[in-house]
Amino acid sequence: MPSSVEPIVSVVIPARDAAGFLPAALRSAQDQTLQDLEILVVDDGSRDSTWPLLTGFAAEDRRIRPLRRAVAGGPAAARNLAFRQARGRWIALLDADDLFLPDRLGRLVPLAERLNADLLADDLLRVDFDTGLPLGRHFGAAAASMKPIGLAEILRRDRPGAPDAPPRAIGYAQPLIRRDLLRRHAIGYDENLPASEDLAFLFDCVAAGARFMLAAEAYYVYRLRTGSVSRRPGLAAAQAAANRRIAHVAISLGDREAASLAAERQDVLDGMAVAEAALDGRWLGALSQARWRWPRRLATDLRVVAGAARRRIVA
Repeated sequence: MPSSVEPIVSVVIPARDAAGFLPAALRSAQDQTLQDLEILVVDDGSRDSTWPLLTGFAAEDRRIRPLRRAVAGGPAAARNLAFRQARGRWIALLDADDLFLPDRLGRLVPLAERLNADLLADDLLRVDFDTGLPLGRHFGAAAASMKPIGLAEILRRDRPGAPDAPPRAIGYAQPLIRRDLLRRHAIGYDENLPASEDLAFLFDCVAAGARFMLAAEAYYVYRLRTGSVSRRPGLAAAQAAANRRIAHVAISLGDREAASLAAERQDVLDGMAVAEAALDGRWLGALSQARWRWPRRLATDLRVVAGAARRRIVA
């Protein structure tokens, strides 16, 4: 069934070397009860059979629009390409290894319209990718907010090093996004960020005045997969870099509360980055991340580096 010239929703799926799991994601988008949609899938320089698989699906369903990058640029670059091509009133994000429940868009679109939201996220149903076993909800019902979530609240809901229990980091949200918001404010993902680009994107949207809300219901299936982009080495250093960008936005807006929270996050993330680099044996990286301007923090960082070095020598 073809989409209309301007469909209600543009589903955006970045895919790299995704032939083994992309079909399930595609079918979950095709099977939505809300059928007036288009599905933009960006093959981000895949080295496997992602592209022929994708074009095969597109030949069977005109709503699927395959896009291709010759060189991999990461999920941010892939999503930005899809944003430029999207025609829908709303944009729905879907990772290639995740799934939509059948009525996700049919539920979220009218709710977003009723709330006059610019971004509306739902909870995530966490499942083990290999076994399919449920792992609980990501945010938990208590985290829901039908009132707009501001900049400071975004940072309060994304504490680095927090326990792995609800409510987990809001940066993992996969919101429904009003496309006109992105067009009017020229918002996209920062392609220079290797991690936490999702959090920075949310922050940019709200900084531009977007009404961002979080529904209690869960219609998005987040499949935890070993080796996924969000679960790789060097994550703390990448998050620290993203937070510096977020802090700059907060300061430029004169939002003292958000700027203060960003400074607290930076302190924690810089310490985590030092420990991460030291444990990996990247000594120069650890020292470059050390908090040289704060003597007490620096002393802690140097003890961490020295301890990691001793353990390597003993081993």
